Amino acid sequence: MISGIKNWLFDNAIKSHPNYINKKDFVGINPCKSVLLVSSDINDDTIFATENYKNTLLEKCDFVDTLYYYSHSTETDNGYSIKEINWKNVPINQHIDHVFSKEYDLLIYLLPTIELHQEYIIQLCHAKLKIGPVTSKKTSLFDLLIENPSNHIDTLIHNIGKSLKLISSK
Repeated sequence: MISGIKNWLFDNAIKSHPNYINKKDFVGINPCKSVLLVSSDINDDTIFATENYKNTLLEKCDFVDTLYYYSHSTETDNGYSIKEINWKNVPINQHIDHVFSKEYDLLIYLLPTIELHQEYIIQLCHAKLKIGPVTSKKTSLFDLLIENPSNHIDTLIHNIGKSLKLISSK
């Protein structure tokens, strides 16, 4: 019963946020100017791969923001920690407010699973195209689903690149 009440409060927190009613625009892949990468500190490989991917994207885009979820530390230079998630599973800090205040052409989710606080960010972010891995649940959050059978970030990034090349016009 308590988990049902928490889910109801979580849904209300999403629906009451000003970003919830979001007109869906269309975006072409080639003129992509802004990207948001959502990642975590799961391990050093994940952080390293995310930063390398960010540097690769910076060659093609005007700016690339990263938003990390720090599960093992309270350092939040470019993200949020477990201490900044309230009891309704809503993350609250200035980095998330910064992300919500911007409009992105692409949101790329680089994690194999989706927690409620990450779902909150994905749903409320102003991104014209949201890309993420195929998971057993929450596939409706993304506009483009990417297969990642190995659940490894390098494979996911490679598959994202292949998929974007397929749908972009030359």
